[in-house]
Amino acid sequence: MLIVSTDTVFAEALQITLRQAGINTVIANSLPARPDEDEPLIVDLDCIPPTLRLPPSAVTFSRSPDRNADFVRPFLLRELTARLLADADATAARSRKSDAPFLRLTGDGVLLQGRPVALSPAERTLLALLMETPGKCVPTKVIDGLWEEKGGNTTAVYIRYLRKKLDEPTGLRLIRTVRGRGYCLCLPE
Repeated sequence: MLIVSTDTVFAEALQITLRQAGINTVIANSLPARPDEDEPLIVDLDCIPPTLRLPPSAVTFSRSPDRNADFVRPFLLRELTARLLADADATAARSRKSDAPFLRLTGDGVLLQGRPVALSPAERTLLALLMETPGKCVPTKVIDGLWEEKGGNTTAVYIRYLRKKLDEPTGLRLIRTVRGRGYCLCLPE
C-alpha cells in the first residue's frame, strides 16, 4: 500500500498503525507518474494538484475544509485507519471467497473460508464423513459406528462441537439435523 503525503508525521503515524494491523505500507512525497491500478493508494489531497485524476480505488483525505465534497473532511487517524482496515478485510474476504473452497480439510483441522480452524481427531473424522456426501443425509447409525466404544450421545456431542466451530463463525447452519435419520452437511454455493 502506498501512502502519498508531504506531512511526514501523519504519514509515519498512519504507516505504524497499518503495519501493526499487518498491512505493509510505503510512504512517498508525490504520486508516481503512472500509479499502479492494483496497488492500493492513500493520498493526501493537500499535496497534489486538484486537477490530478486519481484511480477510483484511491483512499483520499484532506485537512482542508475547502476540498471537494467527495473527499474526506478533517478526520482522526483512527477513523481513516478503521476505513482502510475494513477495505482490506473486504478485499481479503473477496479473494478468499473466489480463490479458496469454502471448506477444505487439512492435517489438523479444516480451512473455513480460507481461515484455519483446529479440530480434534474425532471432530475431523466426523467432518470428513459428512464431507464425503455434501447435501445428503448421513445416517446416525453410520456416524455412531465411528466410536462404538464410546456409546451414549457421542455423536450429538461431536455434532455440537462442530457446529460451534463451523456454524458460529460463518453465521450459517452448515450441519443440519435430519430428524430421525441423521445429519447433513449443507455448503453454500
